[in-house]
Amino acid sequence: MKRNEQLLTTPRQISAGAAEQIPVKQLLLPMLKGHWHQVALLFCTFLFTAIVEGIGFSLVVPLLQTLLSPDSTGSGGNFIQLAFSRLSQLFPSEWRLPGLLGLLVLVFMVKSISLIVSSGLTRWFINTLRIDWSTRSLLAYLRGPYAIVAARPHGEVIQTIVGETELAARGVLLLVDFSARLIQAGVLLLLLLLTNWQTTVFVLILGALAFALSQKSAQRFSIEAGRKRRVIRNDTSKLVSETITGLRTIKLLDLTTRRAKALRKMLQQYRSIDTKFEVASGLPSNMIDLIAIVFGGAVILFMTAVLKMRIEEVLPTTALFALVFLRLAASATQLFAKRLQIASSLAPLQAVHEAMGLAPEQLRGSVPFPGFAGEIVLEDVSLKPEGRPVIFDRLNMRIPAVGLTAIVGPSGSGKTTLVDLIVRLRTTDHGRVLVNGRDVSEFDVRSLRARVGYLSQEPQLFDGTVAENLMIGRDDVTEAEMLEVARRAHVDEFVSTMEKGYSTELGRSGHLLSGGQRQRLALARELLRRPDLYIFDEPTSALDRDSEAIVNDLIHQLSLTHPVVIISHRQDIIFAAKAIYRIENAKAVKLDPSDIHREGTSRQ
Repeated sequence: MKRNEQLLTTPRQISAGAAEQIPVKQLLLPMLKGHWHQVALLFCTFLFTAIVEGIGFSLVVPLLQTLLSPDSTGSGGNFIQLAFSRLSQLFPSEWRLPGLLGLLVLVFMVKSISLIVSSGLTRWFINTLRIDWSTRSLLAYLRGPYAIVAARPHGEVIQTIVGETELAARGVLLLVDFSARLIQAGVLLLLLLLTNWQTTVFVLILGALAFALSQKSAQRFSIEAGRKRRVIRNDTSKLVSETITGLRTIKLLDLTTRRAKALRKMLQQYRSIDTKFEVASGLPSNMIDLIAIVFGGAVILFMTAVLKMRIEEVLPTTALFALVFLRLAASATQLFAKRLQIASSLAPLQAVHEAMGLAPEQLRGSVPFPGFAGEIVLEDVSLKPEGRPVIFDRLNMRIPAVGLTAIVGPSGSGKTTLVDLIVRLRTTDHGRVLVNGRDVSEFDVRSLRARVGYLSQEPQLFDGTVAENLMIGRDDVTEAEMLEVARRAHVDEFVSTMEKGYSTELGRSGHLLSGGQRQRLALARELLRRPDLYIFDEPTSALDRDSEAIVNDLIHQLSLTHPVVIISHRQDIIFAAKAIYRIENAKAVKLDPSDIHREGTSRQ
């Protein structure tokens, strides 16, 4: 009892042993496939913006020289002073100041336009990545091995496809922003080197020391924080998904308060980790003023004490250095913060990378499936999923090419798993499933499943109209064909009472219909696909007597011309079967109808 309560109320502990971290380069190279032209365009835009900004800052030198000494010819000074003082000489003396001001405005106008363009391109690029990654992740799950995908919690899968792809795209946005600021910092450093290389080297040494002191601990903290946050996001998604899916049970067992408390605990844990990370990553930007004063003071002391320079004598250069240094200090603090955030984004990137890398169930060299034209034979089939008991142990069975085959057995014996082997939703560990005398693994899975009609106890309907649900997978059918099938499955009986008829919206999972109506609609959908093989998994267990009679009558009609497999405990349908098999103790035992009759009589 305590163990059950713990599962309901305590969030999963985050273990210290995380999955092996994949390097950023190894993650991004396959994920950015098809997007490198966009990356190159963004890089060129950032480089152009940084160069224009550097030119704008450099115009400060001739502008200040003109203000301080209008008749200066710029015959001395460093490279920057000489180059841009000569630029000022291009203007007549009476137009020099307005000309330089106009040039400065023009340069920063170009920079602003470049920033606007790069901002739009960045957002377009990130959203393009999210669209691509979400689509590829969903396709990978849909095309992956059913046994692997179905074993994963629905909440975790949804979180990966919808949530982690967005976070991973934001991680790339951080990387793009980091690259832009790195380019800007490089251009500004080059400008400072050309202005005064000794002072620039001194600043670089101070910055390198600060970076080295924070590198290892900050990187480790960021990666761990990102991994922990991802675990909690998955756990909360699983908890909410499980709670909503099992709402009836949650209410009947009075678990509402426990579930809410469990969600609160998880979110409180997330809050603690997220707050610590945000505080750590925001330290440089929140301390920018202090950092600027410390570094600025160090630069002034270095220039006056070591280089023996008098600031008032080189005021234009000093002003440029101070202006660029303040911008560079802001970029440096942002680089530090972005570096931590990028490290924290590695967990979502790895999750999306793993999702898109899921191996497909389709085998290379598969041939198109020609259709069911003979017996279906299960030959010495063995199946034991990892961590679970043996399901089948050298099981043998023959399903006739025409007629009804009934499969019975206790709950959990593997009846549904057996038909999953036929339609390649699962694969055997040993033995073969033969169709038309060939191993079913030789056939293309899509063309194979296109020839199978499958109706389960709780059929899946989709949010859409009656007609859209009927014609899923068969867009080529005519309205007359749809109406004929609807009549055979007695769908028209309840659709005709609806105001909008076949254009009626069914809502999520067809919740506006009763169980019998959903079953008949799903049966009509399978009939419209015209498959060769029909599989019915407990199709009438939850139906009223009238709906059950309709479904049983259709099953009987289909069995006259098609192979039909039914999993059921209802004796009235089992007695009509050409072959009856009981699945028990990992074997398939062929039974006579008289065995079923005696068993039913003894139960009564």
